[in-house]
Amino acid sequence: CEATRPVEERRPASIEERRPGVWRVDFARAFTGFTRVALEGAPGATVHLSWSEREDEECTYGQASELVLDGAGRGVFEHRFNYAAARWLTIEGAARAPRLDEVTGLLVRTGYARTARFRCSDPTLQAVHDAVAWTYECLSLGGYTVDCAHRERWGYGGDAPATMETALDHFDVG
Repeated sequence: CEATRPVEERRPASIEERRPGVWRVDFARAFTGFTRVALEGAPGATVHLSWSEREDEECTYGQASELVLDGAGRGVFEHRFNYAAARWLTIEGAARAPRLDEVTGLLVRTGYARTARFRCSDPTLQAVHDAVAWTYECLSLGGYTVDCAHRERWGYGGDAPATMETALDHFDVG
């Protein structure tokens, strides 16, 4: 099967200070994938990063990482061994908020090709279709279709039948 790989960049919509020294990055849409963020602070400081799919929570399902800044007080966090499934990233322990151009989200999924698109004049039907296709992309990892990307790392086959029509109609998953 194709490797799991980044297939689309996500740029943040906003970064806001939640309380002194704590910033929240809003990607405007939930996705499963990697985050890359340049950070600055005191030399050797530990910056805490947490991901959430809920607006009122800083971290859901234990999705958290830490970055220890170098001797110059700089560092770039980027997922390498895991991923997060979220819309929001909370940063604590940096000296300043990252700029929008210093944060990138990367949708990660099984690297199959997109083979079809659907366009419709009815905006509601188009929105439903787009949500279904996006959800499938966010839940297909390592050749499996998972139930929820943040809690289930291997598919057990129960969700594949519910999504197979989307998969076969839109992607090269033969």
